[in-house]
Amino acid sequence: MMRINGIWFGYNNPDLVTWKEKVSLVQDKLQNFTKRRITLHGKVIVVNTFITPILWYPGTVIVLSDWASVRLQRIIFEFIWGEGKPHLVKRNILFNPPSCGGLGLVHLPAKLRYLLLKGVITAFENPSLPFACFVRYWGGFLFRSYWPDSFSNNRPKASNPTVVYSQISDSLGRIKGVGGPTILHHVAASTLYPFLLRSLLHATGSPVSIGSRAAMPPEIWQSACCHLFDSRHKDLAWRIAHGVLVTNHFRLSRWSLGNGQCPRRFCRYPETLIHLFLKCSSVGLVWEWFHTFVVRVTGCTQWMLCHKFVLYGLSSPVCLAWLRDVLLLVSATIRSCVWRSRCRLVFEGDETSAESMLASVKNEIRTRMEADSTRLPFAVFGRRWRRPVVYYRDGVPRMKLT
Repeated sequence: MMRINGIWFGYNNPDLVTWKEKVSLVQDKLQNFTKRRITLHGKVIVVNTFITPILWYPGTVIVLSDWASVRLQRIIFEFIWGEGKPHLVKRNILFNPPSCGGLGLVHLPAKLRYLLLKGVITAFENPSLPFACFVRYWGGFLFRSYWPDSFSNNRPKASNPTVVYSQISDSLGRIKGVGGPTILHHVAASTLYPFLLRSLLHATGSPVSIGSRAAMPPEIWQSACCHLFDSRHKDLAWRIAHGVLVTNHFRLSRWSLGNGQCPRRFCRYPETLIHLFLKCSSVGLVWEWFHTFVVRVTGCTQWMLCHKFVLYGLSSPVCLAWLRDVLLLVSATIRSCVWRSRCRLVFEGDETSAESMLASVKNEIRTRMEADSTRLPFAVFGRRWRRPVVYYRDGVPRMKLT
C-alpha cells in the first residue's frame, strides 16, 4: 500500500487502515483534555474545533465505515459525559442547535456524507472543471435522475460505480426525500447539511427534536443561551432546562439511589429542582434580596418571583431587553452559588450559611461588572451595564447591591 496525504491506497483494505489511524489520533487528542475541568458546552467546542477537523480531509476522499462511525461517536460521547458515566440525555439532542435545546455537536456521519457529495454538486454546477468528466463517468447511472440535462447516452458511463459514488447517490436521495424533488436545483450546496442530518436521524427512528424537554417553549432555550452567561452558567441552565441536574431526587427517580432528600441540615423535603433553588430555607435570603433588587431597578412592584423565572428565565418582569439580560445574569449567578454550596455540603461536608451565600453572589456580580468595564470598550460596556444597575463615581462604574 501507499500513503498519500495521510490516506492509504492500494490493496488489503486501505480504507480500514486509514480510519484506524484517524480513530487512534482522535482518541489520543481527546485524552489530553480529559484531565481538565470543562463544561458540556466547552467539551462540544473542543470536539467541533479540535477533533472533527481531523476527519474532514479523509472524509472528502473515502467513505466512513460503519465500525469507524460507531467507534468515533462512542469516543466522543465518552469524552462529553465522562468514561463509564451515564448519558443524561439522548445523543441526538446534542446535535440540535442551542436555540432548540441542543449543544450544536457535529453529527459525524451526516457531515462526512455532506463533504463527499459537495464535490459532486460542484462538478455539476461547473461542468468545465477538469474533474467533472470523471464524476459524470463514475456516477452516470446514479446521478442522471438528479441532473438529467447533464447526461447523454452518447457518453460512456461506469456500470459498476465505486462505494464512494454509491453513498453519494444515497445521500442525494435522502436530501431529496426531506427537502423535496427540486431542492438540489434551488438550494446552495453549503445549506444541505441540515437536510442530510434530519434524514439520517429520522432513518434511525430518532428525529432531531426528541422528548418533551426538547419540545419546550423556545424562550427557555433563549434564556439558557443568554449572551451574558459564561460557560458554567450556560451549562447549569442547560441541565436545569432538560431536567438532568443530578440532585438526590434525580438519583432516586432515575437510578433508585439514595433517599431523595435535601442534604441540608434539618431539611427532609425531596431535593427537587424547585426545592433546591427556590423553596429550601437556605436560599430564602438570597431570593428576597433579588426581589428587592428587581423592584429597585425596574420599578415593577407587582412582579412576583416564581419557579418559572428561577429555573427557566420565564415570566420575567416587564423591562427593557438589556435589563432583562442583566436580571437573567444575576439569577444565573444565584443558581450557580446555590449549586456550588450544595456540592460542597455533599462532597466536603462544608455547609454555607445564607449570609455567606448572599455575600458570594454580590461579590461575583460586582466582579463580573468590573471585569467587563476593564475588557470591553466603553460604548459596549455602556450598552450592557446602564443606570440604574450601575452608577459612576469619578468615572468608575460601581454597583449598589445592598
